Formats: sequence, structure tokens, C-alpha cells
Amino acid sequence: MARMSALHNPTSLTVGASIGAISTAANVLNGATVNFQGKRGVLFLLNVGVTTGTANVAAWVQTNDLPTDPDNGNWTNVNTTTYPLAAVAAQTNDNTAYAMMYDGSWGTTYAVRAVRETAANTAVAAITHIVY
Repeated sequence: MARMSALHNPTSLTVGASIGAISTAANVLNGATVNFQGKRGVLFLLNVGVTTGTANVAAWVQTNDLPTDPDNGNWTNVNTTTYPLAAVAAQTNDNTAYAMMYDGSWGTTYAVRAVRETAANTAVAAITHIVY
């Protein structure tokens, strides 16, 4: 019998919170480190709840050059020109979800994180992740 991939077998998926739902004024929040060693990649979901005034929310993926010790490594934005799925452009729609991802074939690291930016005013948003 052939082995199913994580994409076809949801029992091998891992779900987590990268950045919990929080109301913030204009700022940048770094998400939790996600280790996907032995897996294909990570799907991130940006969930925008409510924005006020002219607020918008954007997100992107960063990789770490020291995956065995990411606290002491350097975080770098994924090149979104080459990998446009690694970011969500500024969004202003309330109660909406957006997807971004990092595929292991894009680089040599297995330690990634999501970054969320709120520009102007206030927004409530969260980022969850699914390791596949």
C-alpha cells in the first residue's frame, strides 16, 4: 500500500497559533517559530477580525539561518518577488481570511515564522499555521 502524503492524510497535519488574536495599534508583531523539519512546508492563515479608521493589516513569512537554534539566528523576509505566496498585501476587509505559505523546496531552512503588521489606527487579527 502506498504511503499517503500529509496533503491527503489530515491526521499528519500539525496546527498552531503563530500570533494570537490581539487588538493592536500600528506596529509589527513577530510570530512564533514554526519548525517543519521532516514535513513539506507551512500554510499560514491571516484572520482579520476588525479594523478601525484607515487601518490595514499585512503579513509575510521569514526564514531563519540557524534552524537548530532560531533564537540566536537571523530572520530574513522570504523574497516575495520570487515567491509571491509568502506574503499577504495590506488588507482592509473585516472578517476575512487570507493565506500565505512557505514550501520547503524554496530554501534550505525548516524554521520559519509569520510577521504581522498593522498600519494606522487599530486592527484585531491573528495568524494560525498548519504544518503539512
